[in-house]
Amino acid sequence: NQPGSAPRRVVIKSTLKNTGTTDSTYTLSVYGNSAWSSLVSIQPETLTLKSGESKQVAIILNVDAEASGDKELTIKATLS
Repeated sequence: NQPGSAPRRVVIKSTLKNTGTTDSTYTLSVYGNSAWSSLVSIQPETLTLKSGESKQVAIILNVDAEASGDKELTIKATLS
């Protein structure tokens, strides 16, 4: 990207699995990305999983035009 160009939208897909023995509700968050991107949305941000169940989530980011190279972030699932 050229300096001053628009940010790039990136979709990160991840799978969350409830490895516990009871149904659980999770709230998702993302951190460690603010130096190179901004969070657009997490879909779904809250989800309930039965014991052993897995579901896919999507994290949508706008990556800064100046960002280059490999980047890392953390996806956190907190029991609600």
